[in-house]
Amino acid sequence: MAHTEIKKQLHSDIDMLEDETQLNILNESAVAYLTTHEDVLDTLTFKQKQRLQESILQADNGQTISNSEVKKRVKQWLTK
Repeated sequence: MAHTEIKKQLHSDIDMLEDETQLNILNESAVAYLTTHEDVLDTLTFKQKQRLQESILQADNGQTISNSEVKKRVKQWLTK
């Protein structure tokens, strides 16, 4: 994806976010990156990196669920 296309996609994704918590997390991440140029992966603990790698392998193996399914499950958990 070209540089300008990535920017357009990011703008579009941000515009679709309605959840204030998600927006704050994204903003904090952007501010941290722009002010420190520190890669968030460099700040992870060994255990966090290990869990991330496990998650990547699961995704690579097709062991994923859709965002809509996650929302459905969370709603069910919150009503129990």
